[in-house]
Amino acid sequence: MPRRNRRRPVVRRELERLEPEPGYATPGPWSLRGTLTLGLIVVMLQAVVSVVTYQLRFRNDPGDTLAFHMLNTDPVSIMLFALVGMPFARRLAQERRSMRVLETLSAGAIMYIIDYLSISIAISLSGHAADAHDGKQMAGAAVAGVLGIATGSALFGVIYRRLWMPRLRGGPKP
Repeated sequence: MPRRNRRRPVVRRELERLEPEPGYATPGPWSLRGTLTLGLIVVMLQAVVSVVTYQLRFRNDPGDTLAFHMLNTDPVSIMLFALVGMPFARRLAQERRSMRVLETLSAGAIMYIIDYLSISIAISLSGHAADAHDGKQMAGAAVAGVLGIATGSALFGVIYRRLWMPRLRGGPKP
Protein backbone atom coordinates (compact mmCIF):
# COMPACT_ATOMS: atom_id res chain seq x y z
CA MET A 1 0.00 0.00 0.00
CA PRO A 2 1.74 3.21 -1.13
CA ARG A 3 1.96 6.07 1.33
CA ARG A 4 2.39 8.83 -1.20
CA ASN A 5 -1.33 9.39 -1.56
CA ARG A 6 -1.85 9.95 2.12
CA ARG A 7 -1.49 13.50 3.26
CA ARG A 8 -0.36 14.42 6.70
CA PRO A 9 -2.83 16.39 8.72
CA VAL A 10 -1.86 20.02 8.90
CA VAL A 11 -1.60 21.42 12.38
CA ARG A 12 -3.28 24.79 12.44
CA ARG A 13 -2.84 27.16 15.28
CA GLU A 14 -5.62 29.50 16.05
CA LEU A 15 -4.18 33.00 16.07
CA GLU A 16 -5.65 35.09 18.79
CA ARG A 17 -6.67 38.53 17.64
CA LEU A 18 -4.89 41.14 19.68
CA GLU A 19 -7.10 44.05 20.46
CA PRO A 20 -5.57 47.50 20.73
CA GLU A 21 -5.58 49.22 24.06
CA PRO A 22 -8.56 51.55 24.56
CA GLY A 23 -7.72 54.90 23.00
CA TYR A 24 -4.64 53.56 21.18
CA ALA A 25 -4.12 52.13 17.71
CA THR A 26 -1.88 49.22 18.80
CA PRO A 27 -1.74 46.63 21.59
CA GLY A 28 -0.08 47.79 24.78
CA PRO A 29 3.48 47.05 25.83
CA TRP A 30 4.50 43.91 27.65
CA SER A 31 3.72 43.59 31.32
CA LEU A 32 6.28 44.41 33.99
CA ARG A 33 6.83 40.69 34.53
CA GLY A 34 7.63 40.22 30.84
CA THR A 35 10.09 43.10 30.59
CA LEU A 36 11.84 42.12 33.82
CA THR A 37 12.14 38.56 32.50
CA LEU A 38 13.66 39.95 29.31
CA GLY A 39 16.11 41.99 31.41
CA LEU A 40 17.09 38.90 33.41
CA ILE A 41 17.73 36.94 30.22
CA VAL A 42 19.85 39.81 28.87
CA VAL A 43 21.94 39.79 32.07
CA MET A 44 22.39 36.01 31.90
CA LEU A 45 23.40 36.09 28.22
CA GLN A 46 25.82 38.94 28.92
CA ALA A 47 27.41 36.95 31.75
CA VAL A 48 27.79 33.78 29.67
CA VAL A 49 29.24 35.59 26.64
CA SER A 50 31.57 37.63 28.86
CA VAL A 51 32.95 34.52 30.57
CA VAL A 52 33.51 32.76 27.25
CA THR A 53 35.20 35.74 25.56
CA TYR A 54 37.30 36.42 28.65
CA GLN A 55 38.54 32.84 28.75
CA LEU A 56 39.30 32.82 25.04
CA ARG A 57 40.90 36.25 24.60
CA PHE A 58 41.69 38.16 27.79
CA ARG A 59 42.68 35.50 30.32
CA ASN A 60 46.41 36.32 30.13
CA ASP A 61 45.98 40.11 30.13
CA PRO A 62 47.14 41.39 33.56
CA GLY A 63 45.20 44.66 33.21
CA ASP A 64 41.84 42.96 32.73
CA THR A 65 39.74 40.98 35.19
CA LEU A 66 36.58 38.99 34.59
CA ALA A 67 34.46 41.47 36.57
CA PHE A 68 35.83 44.39 34.56
CA HIS A 69 35.21 42.50 31.34
CA MET A 70 31.60 41.72 32.34
CA LEU A 71 30.90 45.38 33.04
CA ASN A 72 32.36 46.54 29.72
CA THR A 73 29.29 46.13 27.54
CA ASP A 74 28.46 47.69 24.23
CA PRO A 75 24.98 48.66 23.03
CA VAL A 76 25.01 46.28 20.06
CA SER A 77 25.51 43.22 22.26
CA ILE A 78 22.76 44.28 24.69
CA MET A 79 20.32 44.82 21.81
CA LEU A 80 21.35 41.50 20.24
CA PHE A 81 20.82 39.73 23.57
CA ALA A 82 17.38 41.36 23.81
CA LEU A 83 16.50 40.09 20.31
CA VAL A 84 17.75 36.58 21.08
CA GLY A 85 16.13 36.46 24.52
CA MET A 86 12.73 37.88 23.55
CA PRO A 87 11.11 34.55 22.52
CA PHE A 88 12.31 32.89 25.72
CA ALA A 89 11.08 35.79 27.85
CA ARG A 90 7.73 35.63 26.09
CA ARG A 91 7.34 31.96 26.96
CA LEU A 92 8.56 32.34 30.54
CA ALA A 93 6.39 35.39 31.27
CA GLN A 94 3.42 34.02 29.28
CA GLU A 95 2.96 37.17 27.23
CA ARG A 96 0.16 37.14 24.67
CA ARG A 97 2.18 38.60 21.82
CA SER A 98 5.76 38.80 20.61
CA MET A 99 7.56 42.11 20.71
CA ARG A 100 8.18 43.60 17.31
CA VAL A 101 11.83 43.90 16.25
CA LEU A 102 12.07 47.67 16.74
CA GLU A 103 10.22 47.37 20.03
CA THR A 104 12.76 44.80 21.23
CA LEU A 105 15.67 46.93 20.03
CA SER A 106 14.28 49.96 21.82
CA ALA A 107 13.88 47.91 25.02
CA GLY A 108 17.54 46.86 24.69
CA ALA A 109 18.60 50.46 24.07
CA ILE A 110 16.75 51.73 27.15
CA MET A 111 18.28 48.92 29.22
CA TYR A 112 21.75 49.83 27.94
CA ILE A 113 21.38 53.57 28.58
CA ILE A 114 20.25 53.12 32.18
CA ASP A 115 22.83 50.35 32.72
CA TYR A 116 25.60 52.65 31.47
CA LEU A 117 24.42 55.56 33.61
CA SER A 118 24.12 53.47 36.77
CA ILE A 119 27.58 51.91 36.34
CA SER A 120 29.07 55.38 35.69
CA ILE A 121 27.42 56.77 38.81
CA ALA A 122 28.60 53.83 40.93
CA ILE A 123 32.18 54.21 39.72
CA SER A 124 32.20 57.97 40.22
CA LEU A 125 30.81 57.56 43.76
CA SER A 126 33.64 55.16 44.62
CA GLY A 127 36.04 58.09 44.76
CA HIS A 128 38.51 57.12 42.05
CA ALA A 129 38.62 56.04 38.41
CA ALA A 130 37.63 52.56 37.32
CA ASP A 131 40.15 50.04 38.63
CA ALA A 132 39.82 46.47 37.40
CA HIS A 133 41.63 45.15 40.49
CA ASP A 134 39.47 46.96 43.07
CA GLY A 135 37.04 44.22 44.08
CA LYS A 136 34.70 46.44 46.09
CA GLN A 137 34.37 48.92 43.24
CA MET A 138 33.70 46.16 40.69
CA ALA A 139 31.12 44.52 42.99
CA GLY A 140 29.35 47.86 43.49
CA ALA A 141 29.40 48.55 39.76
CA ALA A 142 28.04 45.05 39.05
CA VAL A 143 25.13 45.58 41.45
CA ALA A 144 24.50 48.98 39.86
CA GLY A 145 24.58 47.40 36.41
CA VAL A 146 22.03 44.72 37.29
CA LEU A 147 19.80 47.32 38.95
CA GLY A 148 20.23 49.55 35.88
CA ILE A 149 19.05 46.82 33.53
CA ALA A 150 16.12 46.04 35.85
CA THR A 151 15.20 49.73 36.00
CA GLY A 152 15.47 50.05 32.23
CA SER A 153 13.25 47.00 31.83
CA ALA A 154 10.68 48.43 34.22
CA LEU A 155 10.71 51.88 32.58
CA PHE A 156 10.35 50.48 29.08
CA GLY A 157 6.55 50.10 29.34
CA VAL A 158 6.11 53.69 30.49
CA ILE A 159 8.45 55.08 27.85
CA TYR A 160 6.94 52.92 25.12
CA ARG A 161 3.41 54.03 25.94
CA ARG A 162 4.48 57.68 26.10
CA LEU A 163 6.61 57.88 22.94
CA TRP A 164 5.79 55.06 20.52
CA MET A 165 2.16 54.03 20.92
CA PRO A 166 0.02 55.93 18.41
CA ARG A 167 -3.06 57.44 20.02
CA LEU A 168 -6.47 57.57 18.43
CA ARG A 169 -8.29 60.86 18.16
CA GLY A 170 -10.10 61.49 21.38
CA GLY A 171 -7.85 58.97 23.14
CA PRO A 172 -6.28 59.44 26.55
CA LYS A 173 -4.01 62.42 27.06
CA PRO A 174 -0.43 61.69 28.13
